[in-house]
Amino acid sequence: MKKVINLFIFFTAFPCLKIFGISVTFFIFIFIFINFKIQYINPLKSKLFAPILIGATISAFLSFFIEEISHPGIGSTGKIMIQYFYWLSVAAFFRHYYIFLNVNEICKYFFFGLACSIIGFFFIRINLSIGLASISTTISRNGFVFDFLASFPFAIFYIYNHRLLKKFTLIFMLISFFLMSMSSGRSGFIILLIEILGSCYLFYPYYRNLFRKLLIPAGLFFLLLLSSTKIEFIDELAYKIEPYNTRVSQLIRQEGEGNWAYDKSLMLRLLMTKKAIEIFKLHPVFGIGPNMFTSYDSELSALSKYSRLSNYSDDYYNTRSTHGSYYQVLAEFGFFVFVFIIIILFVPLIYLFKTLFNNQMHVNSIFLISLLGISLHFIAISALTGTIPWVVIGIAWNVYDNNRLKLNT
Repeated sequence: MKKVINLFIFFTAFPCLKIFGISVTFFIFIFIFINFKIQYINPLKSKLFAPILIGATISAFLSFFIEEISHPGIGSTGKIMIQYFYWLSVAAFFRHYYIFLNVNEICKYFFFGLACSIIGFFFIRINLSIGLASISTTISRNGFVFDFLASFPFAIFYIYNHRLLKKFTLIFMLISFFLMSMSSGRSGFIILLIEILGSCYLFYPYYRNLFRKLLIPAGLFFLLLLSSTKIEFIDELAYKIEPYNTRVSQLIRQEGEGNWAYDKSLMLRLLMTKKAIEIFKLHPVFGIGPNMFTSYDSELSALSKYSRLSNYSDDYYNTRSTHGSYYQVLAEFGFFVFVFIIIILFVPLIYLFKTLFNNQMHVNSIFLISLLGISLHFIAISALTGTIPWVVIGIAWNVYDNNRLKLNT
C-alpha cells in the first residue's frame, strides 16, 4: 500500500497520465479507498467536509432550474459531483491517515513529481496516446505555477532531511526561484518568494531574529516596488529581471501589462469578478451549481468599461472561468459552502501565524506553508477543481490537529 500511495503522490504532483480521459490518480485512489476504513475517508462522515459536499449537491440540483444557465445536462453534473466526492475523500484520507504514513516518502515523491513537471514544462513536451491511456507533459502556465507552489514545501522538506542533499537546500531554493521567474508568472513569482522565506525561517532558526527585523523593511520595499514613484535603482532592478520574467519587470516599472490601466489580464479578472458578484446577488445561498459559471449567460454590462476587451463578444467572455477560486465558490456554491471553504483554509493558517509570532513553529509547519501558498494563489486562479489542493488541505489539517494537541498537553 505504501507504494500505491507514493504513486498517487507522484501523479498528483506530475499529472501527466490519463486513462479514459480521467487522471490516473482517480483510479489509484479508488484502490486506496477500498483498502482503508471507509468511515475515515468518506467525506459525508466528516464534520469538516460533509457540509461542502451537501451544499454542492443542493447547488447542482438547483442549477437545473436557473434559466440563465445553458445546462450541460445530468451526465456532466453527475461527473463533476463524483469528482467533488473524490477530492473531498482525498482530503479526508490525508487528514486522518497522514500521521501514520512515511512523511519522508510522501515528500520524496512530491519532489520527484515536481522535478518531472519542471522538465515537462520547460524542456520535454510529450503528447502521446496509447489505446485507452494518454500521456501529456504539456501543462498551462497557471497549472504549472499552482502545482509548483503546492509541491515546493514538500520538496524542500525532503531535501533538508536527506543526509546527502541537505547541503543543497539553499541552492534548490535559488534554482526554484529562478525557474519560477522563467515561467512568466507574476503572482507565482511573489508567492514562491514568500514560501522560500517561510522555509528559511523554519529550517534556519539561528536567523529568525534577523528575519523578523528584516520583515518590515522588506514589506516597505515591496510596496515601493509597486508604487507609482519612479526610482532609478528600482528601474535598474526591473530591467535586470526583464530577460527572465518580462511580466514582473513590467509590473515593477508599471509599463505595458504592468500598468493596471493597460493590463488585459487584470481587466478580464475584474470583468469575471463583477460577473461572479452579479451571480452571488441573484443566488446568494447555494449559487448556480458546480462548474456552471462558464455556462451562465450574463449581460456583462461592465464589458464596455474595458476597451482592450472589446475584440470579443459577450458570448465569448461568458465562457471564461472566474480567474479566482474564492469568487468561483461564491458564484457556484453560494454563501453556505463559501463559509466552510474559508474555515477549511484559514483555520490552519491562523494557527500557522499564531505559532510564528509565538515562536512555536514545528518542522511540520512547512506543510502549512504549502497551504498558505495555494490559498494566496487561489486569489488569482480557479484551482479548487483538482487533486493537489485537496491533498494539501488534508495534510495541513492533519498537521494542525496533531500540533495543536501537542501544544495543549
